Amino acid sequence: MKTYNILTIEEFKKNIDNNSRLLGIDPGKKNIGIAICDEKKVVATPLKVIKKNKFQFLLKEIQDIIKENDIKSKNLYLGGHSQGGIMAYKIALGNPALFEGFIASSARLPVKYSIKDELTEYQNIKALIIHGKNDNVLDVKFARAGKNLLDKLGIQTQYLVKDNGHSLVPDFAMLIQNWIEDI
Repeated sequence: MKTYNILTIEEFKKNIDNNSRLLGIDPGKKNIGIAICDEKKVVATPLKVIKKNKFQFLLKEIQDIIKENDIKSKNLYLGGHSQGGIMAYKIALGNPALFEGFIASSARLPVKYSIKDELTEYQNIKALIIHGKNDNVLDVKFARAGKNLLDKLGIQTQYLVKDNGHSLVPDFAMLIQNWIEDI
């Protein structure tokens, strides 16, 4: 039986390069907003709003953003809440070389996703999963399923269950804000 280490938030922060950047995806009904933070992780700036289309179009947009902004993939983190978290899972699992890690907040694994044949591609990825134990939209079992998969893939995962529902209640939002500021 293979065991995996689970990182604390402090350990997760220490493992993130000082020049890392976070990429946020905000899916709406018709459009998807994409934002990126500065290298100090103080300010997130909206980059693009794209029409919802096929998943491959979104992936190409992200690859273009990486190229246009001269971002080293090893310094890029992807994150999202709810549907954005689902997209973060899908993009990171299918394209582990593009990102250093990802954040999935109040999310579940996508209905369809791909896993690389060579599991060593996941060894250097870090993940932060945060979920509310009172989430009436997505039960916490979905967060546990995500954690279980990431453990099997060898992804260094920090898993938190908070006393909140599906929305970002004040202490939940503060946790994310402090984590981003301290990276």
